[in-house]
Amino acid sequence: MDDVLSDEDIVAGVTIVPATMVGWDPYLGSIEAGKWADLLVLEGAGDEPYARLLEAKETAIRAVVIDGRVRLAEVDGLVTYSPLSAEQISIGGKPYVIDLAEAGPSGAGGMTLADAIEHIRFGLSKLPEFEKAGKKELFLAG
Repeated sequence: MDDVLSDEDIVAGVTIVPATMVGWDPYLGSIEAGKWADLLVLEGAGDEPYARLLEAKETAIRAVVIDGRVRLAEVDGLVTYSPLSAEQISIGGKPYVIDLAEAGPSGAGGMTLADAIEHIRFGLSKLPEFEKAGKKELFLAG
């Protein structure tokens, strides 16, 4: 039986298709000059990049770059990161660094991964109150 969607169709379904649906395709959703540089870099090479992406395990991640900034990278990997804002973590037993630091009052505001996880846990535990109140302050209070 033939697959309904190709591997390329599945990847497009979480990249360029939704970007186009909301009118953001001039800025993101594909790798093109002038677009925001959000990239997932995986180890290995081959003739079927979409299949490799869909079949990749978490330990195949070499780096995650968001808006041109390294946010996750293998320790001693192929990219450089800021030692002032990155913290070491382990993914699947491999050492990585993660950088959640963000200048200014918006964004992660320099929060650590542990802080971010705690905020998410708190927010999820208070989700009914959060939804009822319609205020982000409940979510951020954790």
